[in-house]
Amino acid sequence: MHPATPELKVTTTEGHKFEVLEQMAAHGNFDGGSINTIDGIRVDFADGWGLIRASNTSPVLTLRFEADNEAALTRIRGVFKRELQRCDAALTF
Repeated sequence: MHPATPELKVTTTEGHKFEVLEQMAAHGNFDGGSINTIDGIRVDFADGWGLIRASNTSPVLTLRFEADNEAALTRIRGVFKRELQRCDAALTF
């Protein structure tokens, strides 16, 4: 079984959650991961993945991560945290 996080929620405003996702999709540096923007932003790496999406029901960004091991999980979370804070330094998880 691969290490994974539960849903991590970052509170923001209804409009801002979409602005953040747009900025991350347009300008994010995901260290060579493969980016899919069908439902939020999912980035697949050789050893795991990360996902950030806007909640449909509340002013929240939801994140999830899964990886082959704890070191990869920590690294992928760090990439998403860095890119999230590049969009808005007040947002963290």
